Amino acid sequence: MGVQPRYHVEHLRASGSPGEVAPATLRGVFRAPWRAVSLIRLAAGAAFGERDLVDSEAMVFVTAGSGTATLLHGPVALREGISRTLFKDERLELRADDSGSLEFFFAEMGAS
Repeated sequence: MGVQPRYHVEHLRASGSPGEVAPATLRGVFRAPWRAVSLIRLAAGAAFGERDLVDSEAMVFVTAGSGTATLLHGPVALREGISRTLFKDERLELRADDSGSLEFFFAEMGAS
């Protein structure tokens, strides 16, 4: 029998859940300078981030819907199955299309 996982993420999709892994769990399971690991759901037209990553890096994986990532070099279309890595000094600004919601897995880690 293999090693059993120390943490399961099924609860991130639970109704009424904020969709975020607790900071203490991040420290105990990932053992890295993680700042956030979340499943984010944006309503139509809503935005997430709207900031520059001055001392961190992030990863986004779209699980449902469509929208736009506004990066330093310009806008990038988002749709289910697309992933983006945002490096230090990149813009973090994700917006759901006006016609529907956007759901994505978001992970951010401190960077020196």
